[in-house]
Amino acid sequence: MSFRPLEDPSIPRALAGWDPGAQFSSIEEYLGRNTQDYYDVLAEVGAGSWHPERDACPWVRFTLTAHFRQAQRLLRRVRQTDRLGALLEEEVKRLRIPERTVLALYDAAQRFRVHNRVYQEQLDPFDAAQLLLFGGG
Repeated sequence: MSFRPLEDPSIPRALAGWDPGAQFSSIEEYLGRNTQDYYDVLAEVGAGSWHPERDACPWVRFTLTAHFRQAQRLLRRVRQTDRLGALLEEEVKRLRIPERTVLALYDAAQRFRVHNRVYQEQLDPFDAAQLLLFGGG
């Protein structure tokens, strides 16, 4: 088992509903953290209304910076997720516990609620049959 959250849409819960296209193209998070700066650059460029003769470079610079910083933030999150997944996989192997626990441990490490249903969804058919028949995995 390899922990690849971006390749498997069922992992982890943190990425539930995650649309990479929307995340990589959206600067909403950045704007939320820099709202006043955004309004300031709009005021500088627009001066309260549409003025096509005004220089739009400050707004373009702000927007490109926002996209770049948001992409950096997302890349940092992806790398952190990969590192955590790798650490959890190593620990699961070291402790010789079922690989399917990696997902539950990931959720717990992220302080998400760990639900039995979600955990059971990750069982392969053989493990599920063993669990039902023998009460173990």
